[in-house]
Amino acid sequence: MANMGIMVGWNRAVTGREGHTLAKFGEYVVYLSRLQAEKYIESFEPVLTRPHGGDLNGFFLIRGNRDKFNELRETDHWKDWEVWGAYNMVGFGIVECLLGADMTDSLQRFGKLLKA
Repeated sequence: MANMGIMVGWNRAVTGREGHTLAKFGEYVVYLSRLQAEKYIESFEPVLTRPHGGDLNGFFLIRGNRDKFNELRETDHWKDWEVWGAYNMVGFGIVECLLGADMTDSLQRFGKLLKA
């Protein structure tokens, strides 16, 4: 069961790279599908936001196991995607997310501060 998530988010494509970026979106879905088949990740979900005036217009939520993510993030292929995103996408970022019991634990720790 997934105990961690990774959010790969962005604002928009760098001006002039929109067509290239759209094609790469499909390639990234294929890449994540392969990682899922190889059991590096549990699942993934691409998300596009509706217009809201903010700077997060889309992201992939990738669910998996912390140990597998640590292993995955050290591969050349993952690092190549990170660099590609940073070069071609405005507001590109990768954020670790707490899921399940880890999220509950974090909220309980926060709750202890409120009681102090």
